[in-house]
Amino acid sequence: SAVRSMTDLGQLGAYALPQSRVTISTVGVVPRMKQLVRDLPGLSLALSLHAPTQELREKIVPSAKHVSMEDLLSAMDLHLEQKTARAMIEYVLLSEEN
Repeated sequence: SAVRSMTDLGQLGAYALPQSRVTISTVGVVPRMKQLVRDLPGLSLALSLHAPTQELREKIVPSAKHVSMEDLLSAMDLHLEQKTARAMIEYVLLSEEN
């Protein structure tokens, strides 16, 4: 609903943002990532990966225990199938961690 509020021409008029200029960041809630593809196909998506392996990712991002990297990357691929969509990987460097 936040994205719809930012992109609603009827509500914001000239101040509305085009969907192609909005990026949503996620640590990998796969069902919601897939929902974005269906509901807002032009939206950009940023995946906060933070680690090169599943094991390290689970240590840094506790919710990663419930989602495999394979599932995340599959959801990103689905997102990128949309011709107007963009995606990026976010990676925070933590001293002596990753």
